Amino acid sequence: MIRSQFIALLFIFTLMLHMGCNEDQKIPDISVEEYVYLSSAKYESLKYIGGYAVIEDAGVRGILVYYSASGVYKAYEMICPQISDIKPCSLLEPQPVQQQLKCPCDETFFSMETGFPIDTKKNTTPLKTYKIQKVNEVTLLITN
Repeated sequence: MIRSQFIALLFIFTLMLHMGCNEDQKIPDISVEEYVYLSSAKYESLKYIGGYAVIEDAGVRGILVYYSASGVYKAYEMICPQISDIKPCSLLEPQPVQQQLKCPCDETFFSMETGFPIDTKKNTTPLKTYKIQKVNEVTLLITN
């Protein structure tokens, strides 16, 4: 009886420890509510497929908004999701020609179109995404 209780407790402890190491928990969860006004010169590039803009003072270290080939807006946190802590090198760098984001810490590349790593042998953690709602023809709302 005591042995089965010990095994059960060990299993629960192991499960809790594993849940504490969840990949999604590396980037802090903060409240996001950002409006993007497409009529602003700052967001002119978002009128065109493949265009992107970075909102530097949003999210944890900035949010990249991307207008995808399917005509859908996407929003990503600008932190390398596979890095266990926030370092100077964990800020993603846009690569506009390739429509990718680069993590300088480990040279991982992510697709702006999907948010997934290009080389899944190197990394399988996708970018942290935010929800985008089209409020009207010229306004987007980004939330989590």
